[in-house]
Amino acid sequence: MSSKTATMIERWPTLDVELIRWHHSGNGSRPFSRSADARTSRLNAAEPVPTAKRDGCGAKLSVMNVTKLKQHCRKFAGAVETLHGHPSNILVYSVGGKTFAYFKTSEPERWRFSFRVTPSRFLELTDMPGVKPARYMGRFHWVTIVQVHKFPSHYLVELIEESYRRALGSLSKAKQLSIAARNSQA
Repeated sequence: MSSKTATMIERWPTLDVELIRWHHSGNGSRPFSRSADARTSRLNAAEPVPTAKRDGCGAKLSVMNVTKLKQHCRKFAGAVETLHGHPSNILVYSVGGKTFAYFKTSEPERWRFSFRVTPSRFLELTDMPGVKPARYMGRFHWVTIVQVHKFPSHYLVELIEESYRRALGSLSKAKQLSIAARNSQA
């Protein structure tokens, strides 16, 4: 480790040592920051897929994969799954014409999952590793989960349900009632 890096560590002990090394390794001439580039470069490294996670008490947590996530999005009342081909290449989940979630279906972002959140959750989530603002939709508080299997499944389910409720709530009362009526008949 260079003396310059050691000096920075002494002055700012709370900084992440790995990011300081990344900055001084010549990977960029920008001033040091916790940018999306630094966060995602570590996330895209090949790592084994975990089979089961455990919470703080040692209890097993379920792992959400792409198949389970698709099934979960389909179960909502009035949810429609639509595959859009080239050039957008996305699998959209919507209710009454309002999108509440989507998957990217082409490389290099295949099976990255995006959904809408509240502004406060947007700030919270984009600070988490593996979560970034959705391309072109970040200004509307959409986030993208880079690797679904690494995100806590119970929290992901809660976020998707919130996104669905927001999309449903933005529909007219007549559309909301027709979706509720169709759901009660089924």
